[in-house]
Amino acid sequence: MDFECKEEAVKNLLADAEMIMEELFQSGFNTVHDSTIDALKEITKRTEQFGMAYLSHLLGTIEEGITVRRHRMTKEADRLVETFTKLSEYLYLCRQQIAYNSGQTYYTKEL
Repeated sequence: MDFECKEEAVKNLLADAEMIMEELFQSGFNTVHDSTIDALKEITKRTEQFGMAYLSHLLGTIEEGITVRRHRMTKEADRLVETFTKLSEYLYLCRQQIAYNSGQTYYTKEL
């Protein structure tokens, strides 16, 4: 598998994670639909398979926090927002790294 195929696969994975984050942002952490939680579990597994341990950890932490939160009567403060912010920053940095790698590949490619 060459760099461009890996890059495309990671881009798709990041896009899927960003889509789930958007759903979470729109619904709030208290009214998350079952399908969103299922998608979150799936993307956590996929990121782990890609060797993206930190991303998988962040996604898993959010999924766990949302699941626990759904079964509480009182909505006390937790670290979901902090983890969500870290996840957002991480995805941004991943996109930046892909862009830098693409530029490096373009400019160092032999003609």
